[in-house]
Parts: sequence; C-alpha cells; structure tokens
Amino acid sequence: MDNGLKRKIQTASNQNSLILLTWLILGVTCQVVLYVVAMIFSYRIETDLLNQLYNLSAYIAQYVIAVPLAIIISKAVIKDGEAPKFRTAFRKPEATAGQLVRWLFICLFLIYGTALASQILFSIIEKITGIELNSIDMTTDESLLSRITSVLSMMILAPLFEESMFRVTIVRNGTRFGNWGIIIISGITFGLWHCNYEQLFYAGVMGVCAGFLITKTKSVIPSLLLHFLMNTIGTVQSIGLGSIDQDKLNDMQYVMSNLGTVGMMVCASVLMYSSIIAGLILFIIELTSHKDTFVLGEPDPESREVTKAYLTAPVTIVMFVVFIAATLFRGLFVSE
Repeated sequence: MDNGLKRKIQTASNQNSLILLTWLILGVTCQVVLYVVAMIFSYRIETDLLNQLYNLSAYIAQYVIAVPLAIIISKAVIKDGEAPKFRTAFRKPEATAGQLVRWLFICLFLIYGTALASQILFSIIEKITGIELNSIDMTTDESLLSRITSVLSMMILAPLFEESMFRVTIVRNGTRFGNWGIIIISGITFGLWHCNYEQLFYAGVMGVCAGFLITKTKSVIPSLLLHFLMNTIGTVQSIGLGSIDQDKLNDMQYVMSNLGTVGMMVCASVLMYSSIIAGLILFIIELTSHKDTFVLGEPDPESREVTKAYLTAPVTIVMFVVFIAATLFRGLFVSE
C-alpha cells in the first residue's frame, strides 16, 4: 500500500473517530447543563416530574443538537472532499423487496441470537468471578411523559440520528476504501459506543448488520428499518415491564386485569422469537442458495492493510480506549 492511500484511510478513520468523541463530549456537556438547570428549578417542580423532563430534554439534546454539531465540527477540522455526500444515502435501495425481507429477518436472527448468548455469557462470568455487574434500567415507569420519552427517543430519535451518524457518515466514509473489514470495525465501535456491557455484543452485531445493509443496497433505508424494528420491540417491552408487577404474573386475576399490557408484551416476545426462527432458516437458505449475498464488491488483496491503517489512526486509538474504559467503569462501578 502506498503512503498516499494510507494517509487517506487514516484521515477517514480519524474523522470518523473525531465525530464520535465530539458527540460524546457534546452529549455530556448537554447533560451537565441540563442537570444544572434542573437543580435551579428543583424547588419549584415535583422531583418525579423534574426527572422526567430532564430525561426527555437530555435525549433531545443528545440527538437533535449534539449529532449535527459533531458532524459539522469534525468535518470542519478534517476536510475530505471525497467523502460520500449525506443526501445520497436516502435513495431507493438497490435490492428487491424479497431480498430486503430475507436480509432483515437474517439480521434480526443474528442480533437477537447474540443478545441471548451474551446474557448467558455474562451470567457465567458473574458466577465464576463473583462480581455482580451493574446493569442498566431499561424499564419505563407508568407516567405518560416517561412513555412519550421512550417512544420518542427509542423509536424515532435513536434510529434516525444513530443511522445518520454511524451508517450514513461513518460506514460510508470508511467503506470507500474497503468493505467487510471496515464494516466489522464500525460494528464493534457501535457496540462500544453504548458504553454498557449488556448492549455491547448485540449492538455490535447490529452495527455489522446495518453496515452490510447500507453497503449492499447503497441506501440507509433498510438499516433504518432494521433499527426501527429492533427499537420498537424494545420500547414495547420497556413500557410493559414498567407497567406490570412481574411477581404477580402467575395470578390469573392480575393477568386478566392487565390483559392489554400483558398481551402487548406477549406479542413483542412472540415477534422476537419468531424472527429468530425465521431468520435462522433464511440464513441457512441464503448460505446454501445465494452465496453471492455476502459478497461486497471485488476481493481486495490489500484488505488487511486497509484494516490495519484504519485501526492505527491516532484518534481512533484514543476513541477505542475511551469507550472501552467507559464500558468497564460503568459495568463495575456505576449502578442505576
């Protein structure tokens, strides 16, 4: 690999990592500012309502304000006229409806399968080490504002802005130099970006799947749909868990009095496990009958060198250290 190409790859890598670090800094800054504002009004507003308003404002600030600013700032610092234009990602996918359905089910199988496997893995780790890892609270309380916050943040803001950040910007900025290596790196980055061990592996697999979809179809729409489906099921489960007493689910009278909520959670669970089974079957069929599905462009003899150049960019090294440290710290020392 010539030095000119290596410098271009590392420039793209630095730019991508700078975007994420800037997003992290801006997000934390917004949260601190909002926390100070909340403290100022703490004597005027009921505590529960104040916490709900803080959470809603924090999500809006993290996505609507921090994401666009991070992209603008990073591109102003590291300029590259060859980077893909943002608007070109929102085009009609280069795939048939049948292909998209198959690929979405396969992605859901891989993501949910990884989620179940990681739960078992971390349970084993906790038993072997005797260390109780701090999990994140994914439930939504029964207040209307909390439910609105969950729907807005998980079903709308997260898919739209995270896909715009990771797939439209980061994946496309990297995959112009290579495909699978950069897609896998971006997937690992997506998993680490969540900064908690519970989402680490399945979010990483989701990042790889979403990277595959946007690279294969030349459109962010399929990965956006995948993200929306995942988060919609998660939102339904989150709202359901916050609305019922799980210890009373063996009481038929309690179940009947909360039939709507219980039915909603059952439907979400059935959809999740049905997706796993259907995705597994389609994955086997795809591997045996459509081997070209997972081919992304012509084989590149320099793919390892491209991956190495991408990973050794200085800002990228710093980014991985920061996200790994944050994930470990949160899992070991921060309880929610």
